[in-house]
Amino acid sequence: MFDHSGDSPVYYEIRGEGRPVLCLHGYPVDHHCMYGALEPLFQNRNGYKRIYIDLPGMGLSPPSESIRSADDMIERIHLLIESLIPGEPYLVAAYSYGGYLARGMVYKYADEIGGLFLFCPVSLPDRKERDLPPHRVFSRDESFIATLGDEEAAEFGKMAVIQNEEIYMRCAREIREPLTRGDREFIRRYVREGYGFSFPVDKIPPFEKPVQILAGRQDSVVGYRDMQIFLENFPRAGFIVLDRAGHNLQMEQEKLFCTFLSDWIERIELEE
Repeated sequence: MFDHSGDSPVYYEIRGEGRPVLCLHGYPVDHHCMYGALEPLFQNRNGYKRIYIDLPGMGLSPPSESIRSADDMIERIHLLIESLIPGEPYLVAAYSYGGYLARGMVYKYADEIGGLFLFCPVSLPDRKERDLPPHRVFSRDESFIATLGDEEAAEFGKMAVIQNEEIYMRCAREIREPLTRGDREFIRRYVREGYGFSFPVDKIPPFEKPVQILAGRQDSVVGYRDMQIFLENFPRAGFIVLDRAGHNLQMEQEKLFCTFLSDWIERIELEE
């Protein structure tokens, strides 16, 4: 379905009923990465309405001339929230760049948000400033990798720290295929002109709601050390750095991912 509350439509899908959970994907993929990560737990847990969106210019959401920066992006997200769940408090689950946008949502709309679940969140928008560990491979199924073309194998191997058929297929479904659906011109302009916020996103009062932050010890895309920059803003945060986990830790450490997602939900429910 499409939300038409702004000057261009935003694609969304809703699963389940109950407390709203806004699901923000990374850049420049689409909602499939969030769906693949969260649904294994939420399909067996009642009481939560997951709102999966494609950010403007990504997935099925067309680009918008009015969205030229992260500031604009969260304003459009908030219009959607006001349209779909007016006046309702909501949770936010976010991955990679979506985690950066989620911090902007807290900066602007903290009173509306009942908790955050961030995995592999972008800490610093400028990649050159990030403190990144080197890429490392722990497990590689050579017989499967040999079935891939050279370009596919190189692309998969560039980021995955566990390299086998199961993770490859998830990456293809949740990351690689969504990359082909975005508007390339919009994506290039956005990252060049407005990937970071214009305001000091980490200068906020303490956010006193349950937060869970998962980082990959071997995440060579966003790292884990820079998360100290914003960690103290969340006094109710669990901060977990997972070993044998890169930027797709939800795939490479799926059991632990679901364990800590469940722990966050349980802490949310204790607040009620």
